[in-house]
Amino acid sequence: MQWTLTQNGSVVDGNVLLTEASGLVLLNARLAGTLSGQTLSYGIDVVGGSVPSQPACTGRFTGTAVATLTNPATMTGNYTLATSTCTGPVPDGNFVLTRP
Repeated sequence: MQWTLTQNGSVVDGNVLLTEASGLVLLNARLAGTLSGQTLSYGIDVVGGSVPSQPACTGRFTGTAVATLTNPATMTGNYTLATSTCTGPVPDGNFVLTRP
């Protein structure tokens, strides 16, 4: 999972890319959120075409993440599938992102 985000004040937005180890794209979606201190509350909008294997699939993930400004910087969070027209279950989960 790769997040490419920008911040303007408390507003955060950018792209979320989820791929398999082979490079196959599973999801390419847009994130928008609000930063309060080190906590990001966000939504990821899945629009038509975001899931290459299901071009008509739409939905929304929501979650929170906490940034730790260590070396390397990390972001630890969770996500929940709030709405979806996609086939196949997507369980709620947790993640840790590390800045290279």
